[in-house]
Amino acid sequence: MTGRRSLLTFLNLFCLVVLVALAARSSSTVEALSARDEANQPGSAAPLQANATLTLSQGVDGYTGTTDTRIDSFSPTTNFGGATILAVRGGGQANTLIRFDLSPLPAGVTIIAAELQMTTLSRTNAASVDVGAFALRRPWAEMEATWQQAASGDAWGSPGAGNTSVDR
Repeated sequence: MTGRRSLLTFLNLFCLVVLVALAARSSSTVEALSARDEANQPGSAAPLQANATLTLSQGVDGYTGTTDTRIDSFSPTTNFGGATILAVRGGGQANTLIRFDLSPLPAGVTIIAAELQMTTLSRTNAASVDVGAFALRRPWAEMEATWQQAASGDAWGSPGAGNTSVDR
Protein backbone atom coordinates (compact mmCIF):
# COMPACT_ATOMS: atom_id res chain seq x y z
CA MET A 1 0.00 0.00 0.00
CA THR A 2 1.36 3.42 -0.90
CA GLY A 3 0.32 6.84 0.30
CA ARG A 4 -0.89 7.65 3.76
CA ARG A 5 -0.79 4.95 6.38
CA SER A 6 -2.78 4.72 9.56
CA LEU A 7 -2.26 7.72 11.83
CA LEU A 8 -2.47 7.20 15.60
CA THR A 9 -2.99 10.26 17.75
CA PHE A 10 -2.26 10.45 21.45
CA LEU A 11 -3.20 12.88 24.16
CA ASN A 12 -0.07 14.60 25.35
CA LEU A 13 -0.99 13.42 28.83
CA PHE A 14 1.52 10.66 29.35
CA CYS A 15 3.98 9.60 31.97
CA LEU A 16 7.32 7.94 32.30
CA VAL A 17 7.56 5.30 35.00
CA VAL A 18 11.17 4.81 36.02
CA LEU A 19 12.51 1.99 38.20
CA VAL A 20 15.71 3.17 39.84
CA ALA A 21 18.32 1.65 42.10
CA LEU A 22 20.03 3.90 44.61
CA ALA A 23 23.71 3.35 45.24
CA ALA A 24 24.94 2.32 48.70
CA ARG A 25 21.52 1.78 50.28
CA SER A 26 19.85 -1.12 52.05
CA SER A 27 18.27 -3.98 50.11
CA SER A 28 14.71 -3.09 51.04
CA THR A 29 12.37 -2.26 48.16
CA VAL A 30 9.87 0.56 48.07
CA GLU A 31 7.47 0.26 45.13
CA ALA A 32 6.05 3.73 45.66
CA LEU A 33 6.80 7.26 44.69
CA SER A 34 8.62 9.20 47.36
CA ALA A 35 6.15 10.98 49.66
CA ARG A 36 3.16 9.08 48.20
CA ASP A 37 1.31 6.09 49.63
CA GLU A 38 0.39 2.86 47.80
CA ALA A 39 -2.91 4.38 46.62
CA ASN A 40 -0.82 7.05 44.84
CA GLN A 41 -1.94 9.72 47.27
CA PRO A 42 0.33 12.29 48.94
CA GLY A 43 1.35 11.30 52.38
CA SER A 44 2.68 8.25 54.09
CA ALA A 45 5.14 6.45 51.82
CA ALA A 46 8.78 6.18 52.80
CA PRO A 47 11.40 8.20 50.91
CA LEU A 48 12.99 6.55 47.88
CA GLN A 49 15.15 3.70 49.11
CA ALA A 50 17.13 0.86 47.52
CA ASN A 51 14.83 0.23 44.58
CA ALA A 52 11.95 2.55 43.85
CA THR A 53 9.46 3.42 41.16
CA LEU A 54 9.17 7.07 40.22
CA THR A 55 6.44 8.40 37.93
CA LEU A 56 7.14 11.57 35.96
CA SER A 57 3.97 13.10 34.51
CA GLN A 58 3.62 16.69 33.32
CA GLY A 59 1.69 18.80 35.83
CA VAL A 60 1.50 16.08 38.49
CA ASP A 61 3.10 16.93 41.84
CA GLY A 62 4.66 20.03 40.32
CA TYR A 63 6.63 18.15 37.63
CA THR A 64 7.10 20.36 34.56
CA GLY A 65 10.04 18.64 32.86
CA THR A 66 8.37 17.14 29.79
CA THR A 67 8.90 18.58 26.32
CA ASP A 68 7.25 17.09 23.25
CA THR A 69 6.37 17.67 19.62
CA ARG A 70 5.59 15.65 16.53
CA ILE A 71 7.31 15.76 13.17
CA ASP A 72 5.33 14.89 10.06
CA SER A 73 6.45 14.15 6.50
CA PHE A 74 3.15 15.54 5.16
CA SER A 75 3.91 18.90 6.82
CA PRO A 76 7.71 18.91 6.62
CA THR A 77 8.24 22.55 7.67
CA THR A 78 5.52 22.74 10.34
CA ASN A 79 6.33 22.71 14.04
CA PHE A 80 3.76 21.05 16.31
CA GLY A 81 5.38 21.95 19.66
CA GLY A 82 2.27 23.79 20.85
CA ALA A 83 -0.18 21.07 19.80
CA THR A 84 -2.29 19.27 22.39
CA ILE A 85 -1.98 15.90 20.65
CA LEU A 86 0.96 13.82 19.45
CA ALA A 87 0.94 11.44 16.49
CA VAL A 88 2.75 8.58 14.80
CA ARG A 89 2.09 7.28 11.30
CA GLY A 90 3.02 3.88 9.92
CA GLY A 91 6.09 3.64 7.74
CA GLY A 92 7.84 6.34 9.78
CA GLN A 93 5.85 9.08 8.05
CA ALA A 94 5.12 10.91 11.33
CA ASN A 95 7.05 10.65 14.58
CA THR A 96 6.66 11.94 18.12
CA LEU A 97 9.58 13.41 20.06
CA ILE A 98 9.36 13.28 23.87
CA ARG A 99 11.96 14.34 26.42
CA PHE A 100 11.79 13.99 30.21
CA ASP A 101 13.91 16.06 32.60
CA LEU A 102 15.36 13.46 34.95
CA SER A 103 16.78 15.96 37.46
CA PRO A 104 14.16 14.92 40.09
CA LEU A 105 16.09 11.65 40.40
CA PRO A 106 18.57 11.71 43.29
CA ALA A 107 22.28 11.74 42.48
CA GLY A 108 23.83 8.29 42.23
CA VAL A 109 20.78 6.39 41.01
CA THR A 110 20.90 3.80 38.27
CA ILE A 111 17.87 3.51 36.02
CA ILE A 112 16.95 -0.18 35.87
CA ALA A 113 13.94 0.16 33.59
CA ALA A 114 11.65 2.81 32.15
CA GLU A 115 8.12 2.46 30.80
CA LEU A 116 6.37 5.08 28.67
CA GLN A 117 2.59 5.07 29.14
CA MET A 118 0.43 6.77 26.49
CA THR A 119 -3.29 6.72 25.74
CA THR A 120 -4.50 6.40 22.14
CA LEU A 121 -6.97 9.12 21.24
CA SER A 122 -7.86 8.05 17.69
CA ARG A 123 -6.71 6.27 14.56
CA THR A 124 -7.50 6.99 10.92
CA ASN A 125 -8.06 3.39 9.82
CA ALA A 126 -7.78 -0.23 10.90
CA ALA A 127 -4.31 -0.79 9.40
CA SER A 128 -1.76 -2.04 11.90
CA VAL A 129 0.98 0.35 12.99
CA ASP A 130 4.34 -0.75 14.37
CA VAL A 131 5.53 1.78 16.93
CA GLY A 132 9.10 1.89 18.20
CA ALA A 133 11.10 4.03 20.60
CA PHE A 134 14.58 5.38 19.96
CA ALA A 135 16.94 7.54 21.95
CA LEU A 136 17.85 10.67 20.01
CA ARG A 137 21.57 11.35 19.68
CA ARG A 138 21.25 15.08 19.13
CA PRO A 139 19.49 17.99 20.81
CA TRP A 140 16.17 19.20 19.44
CA ALA A 141 13.96 22.17 20.26
CA GLU A 142 10.30 21.61 21.13
CA MET A 143 9.07 24.81 19.46
CA GLU A 144 11.40 24.55 16.42
CA ALA A 145 11.67 20.87 15.43
CA THR A 146 10.09 19.83 12.12
CA TRP A 147 10.41 16.87 9.78
CA GLN A 148 13.40 18.64 8.22
CA GLN A 149 15.19 20.14 11.22
CA ALA A 150 15.96 19.36 14.87
CA ALA A 151 16.11 23.07 15.71
CA SER A 152 16.06 26.27 13.70
CA GLY A 153 18.95 26.08 11.21
CA ASP A 154 20.03 22.59 12.35
CA ALA A 155 18.87 19.93 9.86
CA TRP A 156 18.37 16.30 10.85
CA GLY A 157 20.97 13.90 9.38
CA SER A 158 18.01 12.46 7.42
CA PRO A 159 14.49 13.91 7.34
CA GLY A 160 12.31 12.79 10.24
CA ALA A 161 15.32 12.10 12.50
CA GLY A 162 15.92 9.01 10.38
CA ASN A 163 19.72 8.86 10.32
CA THR A 164 20.81 6.06 12.64
CA SER A 165 24.34 7.44 12.96
CA VAL A 166 23.66 11.04 13.95
CA ASP A 167 19.93 11.39 14.72
CA ARG A 168 19.01 8.20 16.62
